[in-house]
Amino acid sequence: MSPSLLSVEAQTYSVLGETVALQRDRRVFSPSSHGLSFGRILKIQPGETCVDIGCGSGIFAVAAAMKGAAVLAIDPNEHALRMTQENAELNDVSVATRQGFFFAGLRRQFDVIIANLPQDIVPPDGLSRLTDEQHLAIVGGPLGDDAIRDLLSVAPDHMHTQSRLYVPVYTGARYAETEKMIRKSFDITKRRTSTVECKPHVSDNIDFYRDLLRDGTIDIFQRNKKWSAHQFEYELKRKK
Repeated sequence: MSPSLLSVEAQTYSVLGETVALQRDRRVFSPSSHGLSFGRILKIQPGETCVDIGCGSGIFAVAAAMKGAAVLAIDPNEHALRMTQENAELNDVSVATRQGFFFAGLRRQFDVIIANLPQDIVPPDGLSRLTDEQHLAIVGGPLGDDAIRDLLSVAPDHMHTQSRLYVPVYTGARYAETEKMIRKSFDITKRRTSTVECKPHVSDNIDFYRDLLRDGTIDIFQRNKKWSAHQFEYELKRKK
């Protein structure tokens, strides 16, 4: 890997009570305030099987392995998988990787499913300025909810009665239908609400997002003069 694509030194993050050191690559989405907030709801027990869907730099996969879980990290971005492997080695743990979307064709069940998926709405004229990697990392579809709703539709097939599914739902995307889907298909065992700052493209295209706010598609607001949204962080079990 070209040194120019890597951060000069590893940055450390606190996740699951572990201090995780991460190298970063410009082709891989780095941990964000949204993701770090989501990380607070995660619980992992030693010996559990865990899949991290959309692993990015591997922050959750590595932290879960540090807690003693057997971890599989899945991502469509080959650079993300390479980065996850390097970060696992940096933290002296083992993480298996597999390229693909969602469960990447696997039919097995897991004790823990972590899915911090892209849920951003990007204006049409902004999509053309994104790299392929950026598109995979942040764009959740025209209204931001495609990836999360597709995941929720297939996740029960990969869960046993005690499995835990962890997902965030971002109100900067069309969130109401996602919440209905969660209530219909899952038992909610935990729910946290966080306030997170919107990414720069929101303030840069605020008229576009104000239209979505007015029609009730999204819920964003100004906090300390910055555009923000709520993030609902869930622990879910399959309905019995």
